[in-house]
Amino acid sequence: CFRQIPLDISVRMKVVAKALAGFSHADIEKTALDAVKATILDGKSVVSSEALDAAVSRQQQRIRITNASDITARKTIQPPRDK
Repeated sequence: CFRQIPLDISVRMKVVAKALAGFSHADIEKTALDAVKATILDGKSVVSSEALDAAVSRQQQRIRITNASDITARKTIQPPRDK
């Protein structure tokens, strides 16, 4: 993702790595693409730490929503108990 639109030199990868802890490969890829798209739409040539932080926050919110709806779905679709 960052080959065509590089990261700004101020981006601290250790901080980013900590923020991405627990993300799946797909979550990390979606976050990176989200940051690149936001950068392009802002007319910038490098991905800033702010764009990356915002993308991480958006992905964390998506994960929370998905997990909450998974829990709700599991509660509503429970097999009947044998008595």
